[in-house]
Amino acid sequence: MERNEKEAELKKLVSERGQCKRTITTHLGEGKFQRLPPISISMFDGTNIGEYTPFINMFMSVVDGNSTLSDCDKLYYLTTFLKGEALNTALALLKDRFDNKVALVSHHVNAILDIGTIKKPNAASLRTVVSQVRQHIGALGNLKQPTEQWDALLICLLQRKIDFYTVRAFYLERNDKNNMPTFTSLLAFLESRAVALETAAPKEERRRSSLVCGVAGASASLKKRSRQQHSVSMFQ
Repeated sequence: MERNEKEAELKKLVSERGQCKRTITTHLGEGKFQRLPPISISMFDGTNIGEYTPFINMFMSVVDGNSTLSDCDKLYYLTTFLKGEALNTALALLKDRFDNKVALVSHHVNAILDIGTIKKPNAASLRTVVSQVRQHIGALGNLKQPTEQWDALLICLLQRKIDFYTVRAFYLERNDKNNMPTFTSLLAFLESRAVALETAAPKEERRRSSLVCGVAGASASLKKRSRQQHSVSMFQ
């Protein structure tokens, strides 16, 4: 009975941190994890169930109760203090709950479809669209989706996201109605157009463009965090 309670509580703790599973490696590489002051928490390996209560109480108090740590930080520390059967169980629960390829593919495809439409072209808006598209196409490629065969579909989709004058300029520059352009060539054109717009824009407009780009990035980050928090609340 105690073992079942232990596994249930561990499963709940891992599930609450599950949305971080794909960002742990990135954060480690970038050194974004905060450092805790020296603490003494005995490793828990699951072989002695009597050690579970003092371990989880200490972890919840020192790590989970630390409001300065993000959920990703806390998951990192959880895996640091687990070993053996306990660690394998935690990782297996995490993988079983959140390693859903169908859901991940749908997420990235929908994110591309939801990219905002550019009404008036400027350097910041074009760069934002290119960055978002590259990010999600890269993620889909990592999920073994044949994105290299999606050129026609992606070009038509992206044309709906950018303004008429930019689309027209792209096809006028190509001057080739017999061969379908590649998606890579369209992205390259958008990047070069962003540079041209930024270079030609007055100083004040360039300043506003930089501000818009910064606000767009912050807004995207807040929306992502909101979706993660909503995802966590659904399973608490």
